[in-house]
Amino acid sequence: MQSFAGVLVLGLVLGGCILTGGQNAATDVAEINQTRQGVLSQGTGSGLYVLQVSPGVVVELHDGNASLAQYMGQSVKVTGQFSGTTLYVDQVEALGQ
Repeated sequence: MQSFAGVLVLGLVLGGCILTGGQNAATDVAEINQTRQGVLSQGTGSGLYVLQVSPGVVVELHDGNASLAQYMGQSVKVTGQFSGTTLYVDQVEALGQ
């Protein structure tokens, strides 16, 4: 009987952790998304780009869910999620020159 009670308590604790984690799902995604602004140029491979955010500072981009090719040479704002040092872009917006 003691082992059953222990398993029951453990199940309740773990179940509560899982349920409370789901309440912040929208907030968690918002915190993961990153936005950067700069001038877009071609990277070294297919679907790869470089965003110069300031002199000497660049961010590697992958076009992910957004098509970046049409924004080459333009000042843009990109939003996406980092994997390592590469930002996988979900949204792109051209900025006024």
